[in-house]
Amino acid sequence: MEKKAYLLTFGCQMNEYDSEVLESILSANGYLMTSKPEEAGLIIVNTCSVRQKAEERAMGRISELAAQKKVNRSLKIVVAGCMAKRAGQAIIEQIPAVDYVVGSDQIPDIPDIVKDSSGQRVFISDKPDNEPPLPISKTRGPTAYLAISRGCENYCSYCIVPYVRGAFRSRPMIRILDQVKALISAGVKDIMLLGQNVNSYRDGEVDFPGLLKYLATAGPPRLRFLTSHPKDISDDLIACFAELPYLCHSLHLPIQSGSDKILALMNRGYTYKHYRERIAKLRQVAPDMTISTDLIVGFPGETEDDFQQTLEAIGSIKFDSAFMFRYSVRPGTAAASMTDDVPESTKIERLSKLIAIQQKISEMQNSRWIGQSLEILIEGQSRRLPAMPKGKTRGGQSVLVTNKPELAMGDLIIGQIADSRAKTLFAAFEKFA
Repeated sequence: MEKKAYLLTFGCQMNEYDSEVLESILSANGYLMTSKPEEAGLIIVNTCSVRQKAEERAMGRISELAAQKKVNRSLKIVVAGCMAKRAGQAIIEQIPAVDYVVGSDQIPDIPDIVKDSSGQRVFISDKPDNEPPLPISKTRGPTAYLAISRGCENYCSYCIVPYVRGAFRSRPMIRILDQVKALISAGVKDIMLLGQNVNSYRDGEVDFPGLLKYLATAGPPRLRFLTSHPKDISDDLIACFAELPYLCHSLHLPIQSGSDKILALMNRGYTYKHYRERIAKLRQVAPDMTISTDLIVGFPGETEDDFQQTLEAIGSIKFDSAFMFRYSVRPGTAAASMTDDVPESTKIERLSKLIAIQQKISEMQNSRWIGQSLEILIEGQSRRLPAMPKGKTRGGQSVLVTNKPELAMGDLIIGQIADSRAKTLFAAFEKFA
């Protein structure tokens, strides 16, 4: 009888990467992946713990999936990832139908865990990176994630990641190079290097800029990375954007706030002046750089003046896009001991204002590409406009190609930008790259 597994992923790109690794391991253990949970004998939910709403959504979906046990008594349900590590046994107490709770570092062990007959149901440890040494299989398209490090030791006061992902550790660069080569051989043309603090990477004497240069031997068509910390944007790293032709001029650099007082309370380790200076150097080296960011409003102690400083910051820097959130308490973090003194109505009002202003900035930033010819990697078809192929520029902007519906996933083309929106560019096909 065929063994079928259903995998649902919540959260960040690292979770998506962990799920890709897990799919490869499940396939090697005789499982077929299915998109229909009712067909599965094994259901795995890979969870996120960054925000309370992410956990609430995951728990709601797990409860729904647990109902499958009424018609399939042999079904096994695994809750994995960051929420699993944070909550542990409490997940089983809340949803008894869950068979196993597995922490982030033991996700590769899931095929063995579901065969375990010891009666143990919670598998959480702080052991080092347990990723298999062989490259993951890649069959889903021309883009791929590749983790180069795990964990974080920055301890931003609002963030649960260091507690659920563990201490920072870097993977050997030879293993990273092997996986880059394997992904390129499998047809991948755009590789995203991942880490909770990716530019803190170090393997012996090799730092992150050194790794980027080392990967040149593999000849990646496109290389980018996520997520960066402003304190680790060195001059050497900035120079890489000018020196390495395969390194995309695209950077996600969370600022979180424009107020030095709030940045200090967040334990971010930099000032607004330092952040602004790094942005100026990046744009000097690479004028076409697209920069996205993260922003939190309503952090404990944030006054109206602090919020205005954030608005002034985004107006001055002019981010291409931003992920914006209102603060919510995460138990176990340093900020949880602070008084959550910004009323919820004020948080909502500030967030709405921030989103509206950033929307206009994003529209303006995207409009600067109109009339330019850009390289576009086709990633599939638009969901809303199925006759239009969709892709990404080297700057990471989403593009719809309006005049060549037969373009296939993986095609690399040059398109002239004819129109733009805050989140999307519209291009006319010119030629294959």
